[in-house]
Amino acid sequence: ERQVVYEECLEKVGEVVAGEVYQVRQNEVIFTYNTSKDHRVELVLPRSEMMKKDNPRRTPRMKLYVKRIERERVKVRQDDGTIVEKEKPDGGMKVIVSRVDDRFLYKLFENEVPEILDGLIVIKGISRVPGERAKVAVESTSSRIDPVGASVGYRGKRIQSIVKELNNENIDVIYYTDEPQIFIARALQPAKVDPMTVHADMKTRKARVMLKPDQIKYAIGKNGNNIHLAERLTGYEIDVYRDVIDKSLEDPNDIDIIEFREEFGDDMIYQLLDSGLDTAKKVLAAGVEDIEQALTGPAKNEEMIVFTKGRKPSRSRERRLSDDEKRYWKKIAENIYRTVKDQFNENDLQDLAQDTGADMSQEERDGDAAGDNG
Repeated sequence: ERQVVYEECLEKVGEVVAGEVYQVRQNEVIFTYNTSKDHRVELVLPRSEMMKKDNPRRTPRMKLYVKRIERERVKVRQDDGTIVEKEKPDGGMKVIVSRVDDRFLYKLFENEVPEILDGLIVIKGISRVPGERAKVAVESTSSRIDPVGASVGYRGKRIQSIVKELNNENIDVIYYTDEPQIFIARALQPAKVDPMTVHADMKTRKARVMLKPDQIKYAIGKNGNNIHLAERLTGYEIDVYRDVIDKSLEDPNDIDIIEFREEFGDDMIYQLLDSGLDTAKKVLAAGVEDIEQALTGPAKNEEMIVFTKGRKPSRSRERRLSDDEKRYWKKIAENIYRTVKDQFNENDLQDLAQDTGADMSQEERDGDAAGDNG
């Protein structure tokens, strides 16, 4: 009978099943699932395969992607004293499931969009940050079918069913094309990108994209998620730059803040852009305090779901920055200020002070001195 159950489970590998929560452990959640022959099977969902917003205590039934089956193993000491792992003699098994695997999203689409099963729509690629954002490229094998419209469904009914299952994960469904410029432009949505401003090198797999200043933050996305997903979906390393229509209005001595992407990282660049600090001179004019405000927000509140030993989940609570975190972000802001400031000579800095009325506070001078001494 054990072999029969194993073979039944083996048939489910690569499929989505609905499991009921049986036990919540520290590092995994155990679900139960009844096979077609009414055999009761335990499914193991490791914490590493869970989405951040998954709460098994509140959601007693979940859809799960059957990732693999592992035979239970035991450690056995050999005659020479070495210890090796071997399969259990009784043939026990562990069914590993996932909710973060890209193939889980693929199967959800397959279940919701019958045209995919019928071969009329093909999913050409998926990139995903589980629980936050995903991009799905689709193509139609029939000129009569709109692949994006069919995937989204009438009034968004199909896509909303998937979004709900994934705890409101934002999903961008885009048209696939084998033309790199067009595909990259589509992959960067919600940013509005003209394919003519995309320069893709098929040999190096690198792309340069010129964007209007107000579209750069959308191309990068929060935590850099949007541009990273676009890179994974298209297979290109993407760099974005500001495209100023009227060059006469551009300060030739200024520097786009996006040029500091390598030094600061996508998340910080996004925060600076979101606060309107899109050039080096704007960053210097703002000063350390405003830079820190841009990085942390007005209060830097975030909800936390706390797992407790009790039967009921604890309530979400607001988390404010600790004193250590405040000191950390202040140092980061000072480092950004110094890094940007180092790109200008003394005359440029004096001109900036005259143009904006900005001047380094004593605190910023101390920060510069500390950086120079370090």
